[in-house]
Order: sequence, then C-alpha cells, then structure tokens
Amino acid sequence: MKRLITDNNIKNLSKKNLVKGLSFILTTTMIFGLMPMAVSAKETPVHELLIESELPIDHGVISVNIGGKGNWEDFEHFTSDNITPSGVVRYVHEGERIVVAFDPDPGYVIYSGYARYPVNGGWVYLDKGFVWYGQIGTSFDFEVPYGLNSDYLEIGASFKYEPYEVIINESAHGTVTTEFIRNGDPRTYGVRFPQDHAAFVDTVKINAVPDEGYELTSLKVLRHGLSYEPITVTNNQFEMPDSYVTIEAVFTEIA
Repeated sequence: MKRLITDNNIKNLSKKNLVKGLSFILTTTMIFGLMPMAVSAKETPVHELLIESELPIDHGVISVNIGGKGNWEDFEHFTSDNITPSGVVRYVHEGERIVVAFDPDPGYVIYSGYARYPVNGGWVYLDKGFVWYGQIGTSFDFEVPYGLNSDYLEIGASFKYEPYEVIINESAHGTVTTEFIRNGDPRTYGVRFPQDHAAFVDTVKINAVPDEGYELTSLKVLRHGLSYEPITVTNNQFEMPDSYVTIEAVFTEIA
C-alpha cells in the first residue's frame, strides 16, 4: 500500500484507482486506529462510584469531576437538594482521574471527607490525608486504581458546626455574662461547645449587671476579621456571625 501513494505511482494511477486506493487506506487506518480504543475499553473494567454522606449533607457541598478536566463547569455538585440517603451512583474506569472538592456552608467545617473502597471488611482510602477535621474547604484528586478488587468506590463527606469564641473584655464596676440560644440545626453531631463558644446564627444574650451605684452606658460587640466590625445589638442580644466576637461593656457611676 505504501507504493500505491508514492509520487511515481500516483502519476500512473487513474483517478478511479486513486480514489479506491485512498479509500482503502483511510478505512484501514480507521479500523486499526480504533482497535486500541476497543482493547483499552475491554481491558479497563468499570466500577460504580457512590457519592454519599455519612451524616446529612445539609451544611455543605460535595463536588465531583469525573475525568479530571479541572474546569469548574465540568463538576457535578451534590447537596441536600439532589442527593438521596442511599447516595448517587456514577460509573468510572480504572485509571480514570477523579477530582473531588468539599465546601462547607458558612459557620461549618469538614468533619470527614474521603474517597475509599472496601477490601476484606475494611477500607482503603485514596484521599492521601488531604482532608481532616476542621477544614473550611479542600479538594484533592486521585486515579481509580488498576486491578481494583472491589465493585465500587465511595466518595463522601459530613459537615459540622464550627464553635466560635465569644470573648468578654473585663469591665470595671460591673459583670458581663452570656447565654446562647441555638437557632440553627439543633444537631451538633458530637461537637462539644465550650461554655464561651457559640455557633453561627445562634442568639447570644448578654447579661450586663452593674455594681451598686453604677449603670451600663455602653455595650459593643465587635466581629473579628481583617478588621474589627461592629455588630448590631438589640435588647442586649445579637446573632452570632461566622467568626469570633468580642463584647465590650462600659459602666459609669450614676450621677
């Protein structure tokens, strides 16, 4: 066939034979070009990829990109709106790259995030230690292992409240204490809140008691961040932001 398309032979071919020759070459190339793909698909088993959450996924997003293109528009995003208690199933090939991102809602952190598959009654984890408790958000990627001795892989995450400290600056001539009223999800999933910590959207009630002969003349709450931002206090109460806060009270002598 190589001789068929040399310069010398092309001159001696009729248009009809040239068309036939080129058609045969193209057909042969396409067939042999597709053969590695068919062999590759046959040699690369398909496994189920189960996306689920150990705890309710009400407070975050699990984003999955099968194929690992890396473009955000290629991700599927799973929340409480589109994931069921039994999870969502996708299908992946061995050797295929998977990118995963975990993003908790404001005021929450990652409690657990993982990619794993079962082996002999246990689990093999593929997240390479990139996910740990307390992270605000994270992502990682992995390849589906070749020779995977399991029918499925599993990606999952759970999110918990992040406790934020309520700092009370010491005030002369009076005492300041706080009470916390849970307004968000009442389930804490095992998060133990110190007495001086509150969760995002909790109501913080301030008890400012002046000493005898003094009165409360100023009460401020400042949100911690790049700068101290004032928070509105109404009837000695405020809504907890997704950050630490400081309470400042001023007591002055009654004239």
